[in-house]
Amino acid sequence: MSTGEHDNEELSPAERELVSHLAVMAVEPRRFDRALSRRVVGAARWQRAVRAPLRLAGVFVSALRDAIGPLLGRRSAGGRR
Repeated sequence: MSTGEHDNEELSPAERELVSHLAVMAVEPRRFDRALSRRVVGAARWQRAVRAPLRLAGVFVSALRDAIGPLLGRRSAGGRR
């Protein structure tokens, strides 16, 4: 975006500052950090690996709560909705 596009209207100070920041970013080359990429991919992999066991544990705890709850005089999770 250049200020030439706004011939009839004056840019606010915030808009002028934004334009200057965007101009700097457009000139700088992108940096590629392999270490960051490895960390992101590694985090996604371990999260995917533990997702199924955690989901299974959640289902088990929910079923256990629903089974023991009536014995303790509590309502099931379905009864609270």
